[in-house]
Amino acid sequence: MLKARDGLSRINVLSAATGLGLPLIVLGAFVEDVRTNGFTWLDLLKVVIAVLGFIIMSSVASNNLGRAAYRSGAPVDPATRPNELAEEPHQGA
Repeated sequence: MLKARDGLSRINVLSAATGLGLPLIVLGAFVEDVRTNGFTWLDLLKVVIAVLGFIIMSSVASNNLGRAAYRSGAPVDPATRPNELAEEPHQGA
């Protein structure tokens, strides 16, 4: 993350970390719970719902955070390619 030159790149780096890291933490806690208390289907259902929720929320939050950063005028590294947000939208026929 420290090598990222601008805010959008930092958001891009963090989105993968949260999208993968939080579900892995939940899975690790589930494995420890199964080891100590035994397996239950209800706990498995809770884990599946939590993991899916984290994946969905992480992607939506990263997208919104990136849009907000760009629209606020945060500087974008000139080496960022392609920068489709800086282009004018194409008018359909």
